[in-house]
Amino acid sequence: MDLKDKILDEAGKLQDKLVEKRHYLHQHPEVGFELENTKKFVIDELTSMGYTPNEVGKCGVVAIAGGKKPGKCILLRADMDALNMTEEADIDFKSLTPGKMHGCGHDMHTTMLLGAARILKDHEDEIEGCVKLMFQPAEETTGGAKQIVDSGIFARHNVVRIFGMHLWPELPFGTVGSCP
Repeated sequence: MDLKDKILDEAGKLQDKLVEKRHYLHQHPEVGFELENTKKFVIDELTSMGYTPNEVGKCGVVAIAGGKKPGKCILLRADMDALNMTEEADIDFKSLTPGKMHGCGHDMHTTMLLGAARILKDHEDEIEGCVKLMFQPAEETTGGAKQIVDSGIFARHNVVRIFGMHLWPELPFGTVGSCP
């Protein structure tokens, strides 16, 4: 089995646990910089994987995979905040917070990055350079990205590429798209 197939297999085995995590985040939305529960959830998850996460800005979280071998540093980014709106969907994991909901998929973005964190940790000795994992607050209300940039996390490890994970419902299932 080549590395790509091995990682896809590992991701498939994480699916049920990741769905549970996404449902939890969906049920407990927080907005802007008021992400205490979400931040704690992310920190606890990363810590349980063996990371030493750091808080950045008011509610951002950063962890690093790799760094044991020389090489470049890339950054994977996910936003964590929800919207000030009432969820009307009739789903089993509906928001439990009145007037707040994950309407743009940030619960999934956070979950996808936690899944990537798990796989990266399992392959940490193979990473040349490092991968920064950045969980950003206040994307919807703005200001979160500026706090992250102003913190200096990009310069500390000379980040050469940033990848922001997002959902794009127009793409066929199983398709990954990218743009500069």
